[in-house]
Amino acid sequence: MLFRSEIAEGLAKIFPDALVVLKLDADGALVHDHGDITRVPPATNHLVDATGAGDSFAGAFLAHFLSAGSPVEAAHHATRVSAWVIERIGARPAPDARLNSILTRI
Repeated sequence: MLFRSEIAEGLAKIFPDALVVLKLDADGALVHDHGDITRVPPATNHLVDATGAGDSFAGAFLAHFLSAGSPVEAAHHATRVSAWVIERIGARPAPDARLNSILTRI
C-alpha cells in the first residue's frame, strides 16, 4: 500500500500544475504544493456523525484558499470546520457560536 505522501506525489506528477490536497479522515489532511508536503493534524477525533464532513472540508478549504491564498492555512481552517460538523448529528447541523468563531478566524 502506498504511503499518503506517495499518493500525493503521484497525483502531482500526473497534474504538475495542480495543488493536491488529501482528506485523511481522522488523520487530518495532507497538502502537496509544488513539492512541499505538509501534514495538517485533525482538529478533533470526537466523531459523533461523519455525514457531511467531506463536503464541509472541501467547501471550507476552497473558500479560505480563494480568500487567503495559503493552502496550508486553508487546510487547517477546513479541518476545524469539518471537526465542528462531525461533532454533531446530521449533514446540516444548526450553526452556533462555536461555528461562528471558527468562521470569523479567517
